[in-house]
Amino acid sequence: MKKRRKQSVLLLATTLGIGTMVAPLSTAAIIYAQEEQAEGLNERLSQSEVALGASLNDEQRQNTLSLLRASDTSNQQMMSIDGALINQYLADGSTVETQVFSSAVIEPREEGYGVQVQIVTPDTITSVAAQTYQQAAITAGAMDVLIKIAAVEAVTGEGALAGVYAIYDENDLALNPEAVQVAQKEIKLVTEIEETSHLTIEQISQLQTALKLAVNEAFQAEEKPTEAVFNDLTLAVLEEFAAEHDIELTEELATQFITFVTEYAAIETAKNEGTTAQIDASTGFTWTLEQAIDFWEATFIDGPSADDTNLEHYERDQWQEVENEESVIVLSQLDNEGGERFLRFEKTPEGVLITVYEGEEAYPDVPMVDYRVDTSTFEILQDSSVTEDESDVDASNEEDLVEEPEDEAIGQALWDESKASQLADLMVTWGDGMEQTYESFTPDSPGDMYGVAFPTDVLPILGVNDTAVAANWSPTGEASQAGEYVIVAAYNDVTHFYEANPNAPAGAHFYLFAIVDGAAVVLNSQQNQGMPDGLIHFSPTENMELQAGFESIVNQ
Repeated sequence: MKKRRKQSVLLLATTLGIGTMVAPLSTAAIIYAQEEQAEGLNERLSQSEVALGASLNDEQRQNTLSLLRASDTSNQQMMSIDGALINQYLADGSTVETQVFSSAVIEPREEGYGVQVQIVTPDTITSVAAQTYQQAAITAGAMDVLIKIAAVEAVTGEGALAGVYAIYDENDLALNPEAVQVAQKEIKLVTEIEETSHLTIEQISQLQTALKLAVNEAFQAEEKPTEAVFNDLTLAVLEEFAAEHDIELTEELATQFITFVTEYAAIETAKNEGTTAQIDASTGFTWTLEQAIDFWEATFIDGPSADDTNLEHYERDQWQEVENEESVIVLSQLDNEGGERFLRFEKTPEGVLITVYEGEEAYPDVPMVDYRVDTSTFEILQDSSVTEDESDVDASNEEDLVEEPEDEAIGQALWDESKASQLADLMVTWGDGMEQTYESFTPDSPGDMYGVAFPTDVLPILGVNDTAVAANWSPTGEASQAGEYVIVAAYNDVTHFYEANPNAPAGAHFYLFAIVDGAAVVLNSQQNQGMPDGLIHFSPTENMELQAGFESIVNQ
C-alpha cells in the first residue's frame, strides 16, 4: 500500500512539474483542549445562541430571528456583530462603519452529530456554500453543533462565521485564533478555486475532507510528521481524486491545496484525535437522531419546500428513533392527536431519500410518499406519492394511466403580452425590495451570461436540478410535448450588479420564467463558467415571493 501511494505521489508531482518540498511549517502558538470546549459548550447552552448583524433595523432584526427560528431567544442569548468585532476575529479590515447584515445561530447537539450548516437565505449569501462553512467551522475547532446562517440583505457571506466565533468566545470557549485564521483562508480559497477552475463546490468539499483526514491520519501515525510527508500525501490525494473523477488538476490548483495543507497541519485541529470523528460525522453517510430531525426541519419547515402547516402544533420531542443502521435511520413522529407516522431517512450520493409511512402497520411495505432532497440546499428534487387507488391498479393497465394535466397543457396559449407586462412590473417592485435592478432579454435581443448569449444559447444546454431538459422559447407559452420547459421570459441584473460591484468576478443573478406542464416555475442560476457536463445549470428559485408572483400571473 505504501509503495503504491509513493508511486502516485511521484507521478502527480512529475505531471504537474512541481517538487515534493514546500516551505517549513509554522508552529501553532496555543494548544486548546477542544474536546473539553465542545463538552462545555453543550453543557452551557440549553437554547439557541444568536449573533445578529449590527446594521439590522428593528424590522430586519425580527425578520432575521424569524428566519433562524430564534424569535423566542432571550436578550441574554443574543449578541451584536459589527465590523470591529469581525475584524477582531478575521483581521479583514472591517471597521465600525462596515455594514453587517449576516447573522448566525448556533445550537449544541449530541455527541457524534458533527458540524452541520444550514443557509436559511441562500439567495442573499452570494459567494459561500453550506459545505464551505461546514469545512471552515471544523477547521476552526467547532464540534457537534448546528449552525444556521441568514442575511436579509445580499452579502458575499465570507464574514458570517465571525458571529459563531464570537459566541464561542462569549461562553469562555474561545477557539484557537490560528485555527480561525486558517478557516477564514479556507473560505476564500474555496471561492477562488470555484471561480477559476472546473471543480464544483461538492468536489472541492470532497477534496477538503480527504486532505484533512489524511493529515489527521498522519499525526496519529507519527508524532511529528515532516513537511515532506504532508506534501506527499497532498499530491497522493489529488492524484487519486483526479483519477477517480477523470479530470485534470493544474499545477496552480495543486499548489493552492499544498499551501492549505501546510497551514492546516500547523493548527491544533489537525492534531486532535477527535477531528477525524467530527469530519466523519459531519460529511459521512451515518445518522444521529438529531441529524435526522434537523434535516426534516430544514426541508419542510425552513427550506424552499417549507409549508407553514408543518409548523402548526409541531414539537421537537415528537420524534423517536426506531432503527439506525449505516446510511439509514427510521423515526416515528407523534402528533398532538395521538396519531403516528414513520419516516425512513437514507443518505445516498444523489441526496437524502425520505420515505413516509402512515403508521407502524404500513412500515416498511406500504409507503405513502417518497422525497429525494438535496443535502445542501434542502430542496426537494423529486417526490412521488403512492395512493391506495394506485396500489390496486393491475400492472396490465399501467399503460392506460395518463397524466391529464400534461396533455391538457400541450398546445395551450398560457402567456401573452399582458402577462409579460405584469411580469415586468413585478420584476421592478420585487427587484427594488431586493435592491437589485433587472432587465428583460429575448432570443431576438439577448443579454450576456459570462460570454454566453442569454437566453438564446442557454436553452439548448439548459440543465434543471443537474439534469438536461427540453427547453424552448415561446411568447405564447405553448408546449409541444409533455415535460417541456417553455420559457416565456428571461431577466438578469448584470448591468446593475457590475455597476455596484465593478471588481467582482461573479455574482449576477439570472432568471428564466418557465411553464412546465401548465405549472409556473421560476428558474435561477449564478453559474459563471462552463461545467464538465456542458450544461448551464438552473434550479427552481427559493424566493417564494417571486415564485408566487409568477404563478399568480400565469394562472390568470
